Amino acid sequence: MPYYEEDHVPEAMAHISPEIAWAAWLLAPISGIPVPLPAAPAPRQEVLQLLRRNKVPLLWLRGDDRPQAAWLYAWEGWRAALEEEEARLQAQRAAFAEVNEAWKAQGIRPVLIKSLGPPPSFPYTSDNVDALVPVDRALDARAALRRLGYVELRHLEEPNKYLFKRFHAGREVSAIHVHGQVEWHVPFLDARRVARDARQAEDDLLVWAPHPSDGLAIVWAHALYENKGVRLVDLARAGYALRQPDFEWGRVFATAERTGWLDGLAGMLWLWDALVRALSGRSPLPSEVMEAARQMAPAAFVDALDRQLHGPVSFPFPIPFKMSKRLFLAKMWRSPDRAPRQRLKDIVVHVVYGTRRRMGIRSQPGAVYAISGLDGSGKTTQARALRDAFEQCGLRVDYVWGRPGSSSFVAGMMRLVRGARGHPVEGEDRAAREIARARRFHQPWVRALWPWVVGLDLTMIAITRIWPRLWLGRVVVADRYVLDALADLAARLGGTGVWRHPAIRLASRLTPRPRVAFLLELSPEAAFDRKGGDEWLPLLQTQAEAYRRLAEGRDVYRVDAERPWGMINDEIVRWALSDYLDRFWTRLNAILLSNPKPLSAALRQAAQSSTES
Repeated sequence: MPYYEEDHVPEAMAHISPEIAWAAWLLAPISGIPVPLPAAPAPRQEVLQLLRRNKVPLLWLRGDDRPQAAWLYAWEGWRAALEEEEARLQAQRAAFAEVNEAWKAQGIRPVLIKSLGPPPSFPYTSDNVDALVPVDRALDARAALRRLGYVELRHLEEPNKYLFKRFHAGREVSAIHVHGQVEWHVPFLDARRVARDARQAEDDLLVWAPHPSDGLAIVWAHALYENKGVRLVDLARAGYALRQPDFEWGRVFATAERTGWLDGLAGMLWLWDALVRALSGRSPLPSEVMEAARQMAPAAFVDALDRQLHGPVSFPFPIPFKMSKRLFLAKMWRSPDRAPRQRLKDIVVHVVYGTRRRMGIRSQPGAVYAISGLDGSGKTTQARALRDAFEQCGLRVDYVWGRPGSSSFVAGMMRLVRGARGHPVEGEDRAAREIARARRFHQPWVRALWPWVVGLDLTMIAITRIWPRLWLGRVVVADRYVLDALADLAARLGGTGVWRHPAIRLASRLTPRPRVAFLLELSPEAAFDRKGGDEWLPLLQTQAEAYRRLAEGRDVYRVDAERPWGMINDEIVRWALSDYLDRFWTRLNAILLSNPKPLSAALRQAAQSSTES
């Protein structure tokens, strides 16, 4: 089995790019890797991008006063990047502090399982804050997040892992991954022991971090089985853990052996050693540990990665997908806490799940969410922000603007109507045009024809722009919908009885019903001011009354639109996403064993209370 002597680095492995050499040298005080000072310069932007691509917290390097690094640290781009990361850290930490306070009130102490390294210990460069809670308190932890306004992304649910996001003004502001176990479909560490031996970070009382031995096991399990690659931040964290005074190799090996992934751990220790030798020519591991790793590492794993290591080394350093999966399935079969039947079920479910992801099969239910209200109430802004929030949850969504009565077909009909009474004078303002239009609606033949025109237009929007998207399993955010057509008809023809008109009743049967119809309630005077006076106030007043009367007898979610738009959007996004994701189910997902588990009444109630508050 190939390995490298202490003072020998194969020539092929010695060819490290300048940006990797500099990035590794910058991290040497943290990783403990004795990387020689690079001889060749590197573009500063490429070094910065490499560090960020590898999830390295730039704030780790904030106190580095080595003069050889001044060429980078004095650069304005580096200073700007530090400012951005400081803002990101403070924003994420503030959001988590609120969560931590809510959990603390219930006696739940989370462990941030990706916290390993020098200050700042808060893992702000992670895609989400991974918090381990007692498995029997996971339900309470999830309910607390819902009460704080977080949305649970149930379509991404994994065993004992629950992803939550919170949005503000249509943008994600916090992501929390609640873990009941340290697992990726099956446990890799004893969660109770991880929680028991966690310690509070010296630089941040908010952070409880794993024991360094557990932290190292988490780093390599995550790299091999989840990320399928080794990042520079992994090398830094592993080296940092190794140099802590209470680090225990025996604990690392015992943990992997007890949970059935000793071969995977050995393979990652071999790879760690090889990568560090590629950077420095020296081994980071004690000789007895390296000898044990070489004996237990799978030969196929070593051979495959040895060939990669003799080519240009890049970071993240990729681990072949098939090799990772082979080791993962072997670990699943060896899981000591599972009976053989349960192990087989775990493997089948995981293979189906992985195949679905690799093939890009994303089955989701089609649904319509409609945003209605007076002109000036902010429909378009709210609808687009809601679309953005759906997209940030990894869902397929379309924005559809469709004011029933404004299509090219209707425009032609309006020209016909205007022809009967003469065209408006050029240069008339909006109010003058609406007054002239109101006079035309006094004609009996216009009043009789107009409901059919609007009903046909509404039906055409549904048939051509909404139904096809629903059949493809997409979410449709409708900017104006049936309620707007009814309110406009009621305002122009007088009375809300337009709902009973045969044309509208027929159109309503052919038009998909929205899962939630949001009505932005705004006073006519406020709408008039927002539009800069470019409206006819009496029409706005009549439409506002029509919206109010129509909403009373229908399933409409009424939203106070007098508030700042960001506050309004937070309410709409939270309600719409919770409604959609809490009822996430498709027949195809049932066949692929991919539908989330039924949601408990307690969690539904928690989501409801967050919106009502």
